[in-house]
Amino acid sequence: MQENTYTSRSGYSVASFCLGIIAIIPIVGILFAVLSIIFGTLALKEIKRENKKGKGLAVTGLILGTIFLLINAMGVYLVSKGETLHEEFLKTPKGQEVSKEAGEAALSGMIGVIEKYKIDNGKYPDTIYDLQEKEEKDTEVDNYVRYKKNADGTGYEVEFVGLDKVWGTADDARLSK
Repeated sequence: MQENTYTSRSGYSVASFCLGIIAIIPIVGILFAVLSIIFGTLALKEIKRENKKGKGLAVTGLILGTIFLLINAMGVYLVSKGETLHEEFLKTPKGQEVSKEAGEAALSGMIGVIEKYKIDNGKYPDTIYDLQEKEEKDTEVDNYVRYKKNADGTGYEVEFVGLDKVWGTADDARLSK
């Protein structure tokens, strides 16, 4: 069996790995994810062509870049759609109940909208209705979601009512920051 003699580590593989890690940053992570994928591809070609080290870093960078590209693209799509919270996150077919897991997923998406609002306005929204762009506010959201900004304005709590439709029970989904 022939022993590999590596000349050096591919710089592209290190760049791909590092960019793949920082691609976790919401929204701007799309750029880092794309660069991670590009550098990972270049690294694999360079490693094969010039017998360099770094294949593991390059592959990891490609995987991270792809995963975070998909996650960030989905986040940008949801934020850019600009529909009301009820229309985007709470929509279910008539007669179908929402599980706690679905509520938690909806709240995770809602947190992205809340954080985007803070970036755009320099503060967290005072009410859930501040997140809605329409003139006529969708008050049906009160049946499913509660939002409360901390008194000092540095955080918030969001709650999604569970299957029993009773607030404050174990099947409710809650997230806070």
